[in-house]
Amino acid sequence: MPMRCRNYRFLMVLATGLLLLAAARPAHAGLAVSPLKQEITLRPGETGKLALNLVNRVHRDTDGPESATLAVMDVTVLLDGGLDFKEAGTQKQSASKWVTISQKQVTVEPGKALPIELTITPPPQAAPGEYYSAVIVSLASHGRNGKGVDVQYEVASGVFVTVLGQTLAKQAKITSTQIEWPAPAATQPATPAPTEPDAAKIAVILQNTGPSRFTATGRMRITDIAQGRVVMTAILTSHRPCVFGGDSRRFEAPISKPLPPGKYAVKVDLDYESTWAKAYTSQIIEITPEQSALLKQFKERQASTTLGVLLSMEKLSANMVAGGSRSLGLGIKSSTDVPVRCMLSVSSAGDTSIESWVTLGIEDFNLSPSDHKSVEVKLAVPADAKAGTYTATLALESWPEGSDVHRTEIPIEILVKAVRN
Repeated sequence: MPMRCRNYRFLMVLATGLLLLAAARPAHAGLAVSPLKQEITLRPGETGKLALNLVNRVHRDTDGPESATLAVMDVTVLLDGGLDFKEAGTQKQSASKWVTISQKQVTVEPGKALPIELTITPPPQAAPGEYYSAVIVSLASHGRNGKGVDVQYEVASGVFVTVLGQTLAKQAKITSTQIEWPAPAATQPATPAPTEPDAAKIAVILQNTGPSRFTATGRMRITDIAQGRVVMTAILTSHRPCVFGGDSRRFEAPISKPLPPGKYAVKVDLDYESTWAKAYTSQIIEITPEQSALLKQFKERQASTTLGVLLSMEKLSANMVAGGSRSLGLGIKSSTDVPVRCMLSVSSAGDTSIESWVTLGIEDFNLSPSDHKSVEVKLAVPADAKAGTYTATLALESWPEGSDVHRTEIPIEILVKAVRN
């Protein structure tokens, strides 16, 4: 009996669309499906049309017709961002029962295209909101994976329906925030060393409590309670930051800085595309000497992981007088063939907090492969600052697509000169 391949580790997201790929691409199965995601806005009882295009791409002269079966299913997103497909009409925000397919059994000749019409009709009693479904195209042709197992290949095209009736507010709340520590080496199973080092993580669960989906972004700050200053900032990431109405999603950030034992305040904020609110939370954590040692080990192992960017400077220095200002430029260039997200933040490193002296021209941005960005770093020394050397840390969190977040610290040193009378 063939194995149906729904390996969600190979699931990719284009915008908020769905693309289901098998673990191995069959040479003889050339049926392409487009688009991979469609949206339609309708009033209750109104009928709309969408088109799905099936193309039998020819790879060899011997390629023949491709047959497939089409079905509408509910789609759900798991906490970790993986997709699962359910029977039509079983999920709360399902649009599957509203979708009619013009053909459910198809055969496409080599080099030909076949349009499939989708008719969508929300019932008159449908409540305003967003509803989701997916058209699953199951190919009759089978392939074999690396272990020789017979595999059936499927492609999913997302159908998102917005039912009009009122303004759809974006609402969310953080339901859980905790620190997760890797298991000690002695208790871990005897397996080959992982390709990526384990890290302690701040894990946050964000729940979409409104009727419409959003894409969430956020960050966390760790403050040393004894010193009263921020010692680390980091991007909160998710494998699928688009959160459907009613869903919950896990966001996380590694603690990539070796923190000494003590008490810390973790502050989290997540932007969920609301024009008037964000989701906030804070929590006190205590790091033991043993946990501090784990953080140090992770930092040492992280040195060999992919940074994803090249920096024009390893240190920012300036000689200034009290009341003076100056701008420095930091060049950041992509060094990988995948997109890289970058986030910059400043924290004080010396006895005096000088975070307010430093202003960044941009804090959060994306780099395309081979792209570069010049970031302006403005320094402004207060007029009452005393002569001396002041230090801070410019932290760069770089996140190459498909990799973990990598933290790089760039020292900032400001020498304030005494003003001669």
